[in-house]
Amino acid sequence: MKEVQIIYDFDGTLTPKTVPFFPILQECGVSEKEFYQKIAEIKESGIVDVYESWFQAFLSIIQNSKLETHDVTKGAEDIIFNIGVEEWFKTLSNNSNTTYSHYIVTSGIEEFLYASKIAKYITKIFGVSFLHENGKLKGVEKLVSDKDKVNYIKKVNTLHGRKEEDCTNLVYIGDGLTDYYAMNFVFSNGGTSILVTPPNKEPEQKLFSVTNFQCDADYREEKELFQYIKKV
Repeated sequence: MKEVQIIYDFDGTLTPKTVPFFPILQECGVSEKEFYQKIAEIKESGIVDVYESWFQAFLSIIQNSKLETHDVTKGAEDIIFNIGVEEWFKTLSNNSNTTYSHYIVTSGIEEFLYASKIAKYITKIFGVSFLHENGKLKGVEKLVSDKDKVNYIKKVNTLHGRKEEDCTNLVYIGDGLTDYYAMNFVFSNGGTSILVTPPNKEPEQKLFSVTNFQCDADYREEKELFQYIKKV
């Protein structure tokens, strides 16, 4: 039986929202506007990396709040997914000719995604993680940048007995420019790279040269994406 690994970006790929605003920030009494103001302040202080500034702002707000515990999984069960996503995993598993394993590689919060409805279908999630102590966040343990995604794709390859650069029977699905390095790596090393476009967003044409297929982020069985995956 053929084995295929599918690696997904998360925000914008599996969800209609490309940048989440986490419920724990709302619980801290911070608006989305105030959060981005905090990010700008941190950038002005010298932290210019987009991911580091984002999560340092996130951490600072939570650490300075009055919350007794810092539960970053709050609200994960309420994530809204793109159409057909929750059925996608079950329907693919019914394909008698292929065994699929699913991975998420994201710049989002690993812990948050593990608390989501689809986590039970995912073999492994690679994302941002925090250091915890007595229920409180103490720091950022690991960030995942655009380029870092390639390292996790290599890891999936080796987990399945292939060399790091051998993307045979591997599919990467992403939605935007933050997926460029991952898509290019998979596309250039024998795998299948797919660009999906969430609702109300224009496809990133720069990615056309590093993708095998482009379609709407619609995961229903009768739609293009599902029909294409069955042929990979």
